[in-house]
Amino acid sequence: MIRVVAKIFVEHDKQELFISAAKELISKSRLEEGCHFYDLMRQSENKNILCFIEEWASHSALEQHMSTEHFKKGIQTLEQYWTKAPSIEVYEMLN
Repeated sequence: MIRVVAKIFVEHDKQELFISAAKELISKSRLEEGCHFYDLMRQSENKNILCFIEEWASHSALEQHMSTEHFKKGIQTLEQYWTKAPSIEVYEMLN
């Protein structure tokens, strides 16, 4: 099992636009084979940090996700709202 934590830095005044644009990416990603969950959250301490929290069945499921048209289009749309490059971390389940 693979979990992804993708921190996105978005100024407060652009967050509603970002969230609205992310809805299609989220809904289509949740339908993909191997996707256990795909959520967008806001950090409690710093409201300018949004975070995609994802769980995938395997590395191959994650790789397939990143090759989909909705992922590529979604990232291209969302990047206009970032204030800096996202921080993306991938974790593997140990047990």
